Amino acid sequence: MIVITGVGRSGTSFLAQVYRELGFDPGGRWLPAVRAGYEDDEVVAANELVAQDLGLLFLGGPRPMPPTRAGGGILGALRPRRLSSPPDQFDTIEPDRIPGVVDHHGDRLRAIAATHVVVKDPRFCWTMPVWLRAGAAIDHVVLSTRTMDAVIASRRAAGHLRYRTEKAAMNELIYALGLCLEAITEYDVPHTLVHFPRVLECPDVLRGLPFPEPVPAARIEAAVRSVARHDLVHDWR
Repeated sequence: MIVITGVGRSGTSFLAQVYRELGFDPGGRWLPAVRAGYEDDEVVAANELVAQDLGLLFLGGPRPMPPTRAGGGILGALRPRRLSSPPDQFDTIEPDRIPGVVDHHGDRLRAIAATHVVVKDPRFCWTMPVWLRAGAAIDHVVLSTRTMDAVIASRRAAGHLRYRTEKAAMNELIYALGLCLEAITEYDVPHTLVHFPRVLECPDVLRGLPFPEPVPAARIEAAVRSVARHDLVHDWR
């Protein structure tokens, strides 16, 4: 399985569109309201469950209070969470929780990786350590990067900025990138870094992308020209 990921608002949807244009559909659909999409429902559901059991909340929405464990199961059931004010500190993963999460979700993650060719989800930046430790067959990771100030501005515009300060938001993004890079380095997973939106002006850099089957360079560049929406990019830093 080829994974397209990034911290969100960093060009992952554009890359998913390129793959889709070339005949490798990552699933999902375009969501005009947030100018993003193409995330397979099964993949998103799995990542959200993994994140919940890791104690994470990300990609927008009100922050809950820490869950109350009710016992039962590997990690225990989660009681309803009370909402709190926007935080100043981002969520981090407690490493000793990872083995239990792997045991709980490993079969599901391995099954998804075995039945999907290309997937896209920014949540992989946080959950990649669990997928790889579970032995999910991830053949290549395409990591889309962008200037952090531009990511934060785009998140704010989309209503995905959940922190009181930009400093906390910046720290979360750096942490997520570090989690993903550390995991793919530890497990020696081939990966490609793509800088957005620079790639819109230099589509030839995508010739090195992994594809399920060979694709001529001319087709790749044509796909980029076909799906590129310069009018949707408001920050070219």
